[in-house]
Amino acid sequence: VFKHALVQEAAYASLLRQRRQEVHGRIADALAAAGHEARPELLAHHLECAGQSTKAAVQLGHAGAQAIQRGANQEAIRFWRRALERCEDSRAHIEWYVRVMLSLSGALIQSQGYRSSEAFDFGERAIELARTTGNVDLYVRACIGHMPSVFARLDFPRVSQELARLSDEHLSAIDAVTRTQFLSLRGVTHFQMGRFRECKADLSHVLDLDHPDAPHDPSFGGGDGRVVGLLYLARNVFCMGEFDSALHLITRSL
Repeated sequence: VFKHALVQEAAYASLLRQRRQEVHGRIADALAAAGHEARPELLAHHLECAGQSTKAAVQLGHAGAQAIQRGANQEAIRFWRRALERCEDSRAHIEWYVRVMLSLSGALIQSQGYRSSEAFDFGERAIELARTTGNVDLYVRACIGHMPSVFARLDFPRVSQELARLSDEHLSAIDAVTRTQFLSLRGVTHFQMGRFRECKADLSHVLDLDHPDAPHDPSFGGGDGRVVGLLYLARNVFCMGEFDSALHLITRSL
């Protein structure tokens, strides 16, 4: 134990680079073995100093997730930025990279709004990479995470084109909550483009997927995808002259 910080700094500076990395590596191993996952940012620090940048990036990703859970949005943004900077080979960890970029984009949207150019750029890159993976679930989540930013720019044809890449067969392979969010987004896009029949078809599926035991996920544009879908379906059927159905749907959404 060092009695003064300057003594500690002098001792640390006297170590050769390789020896420093070995020491930090041993500390990282000890922290991991002791179950200190509650402080992933500390583990990330020692991993980075040990020259294990990719492992450090993963821990920084965890730190960002923990920060966002406790409402520390700016802290989460800093952790996720550092995570992306320290991932040595994004192509070898492409799915992780996409998920972190989507998380960072979402945090930037919360901080700066849907018109954030930086959030938009991260979302665009995430969509681009997600397409290359062949992972349908990842691509759907990328669409759900990024398309509202495109939506905010009133580029409805772009949203429609992107969502059209996925068939009903693709959608059947993903979980009910994610499918509900996707159909809500696609249905809302149909509504904004005046395609009321297509809107009704998509958003009616939201009703089929809505059941009391399903978990509510507030990540869809800040609100539950089913509630968003129900409200837009109410507006849609109202435009189609189905006034009683519209009133019933509004009541149900409440």
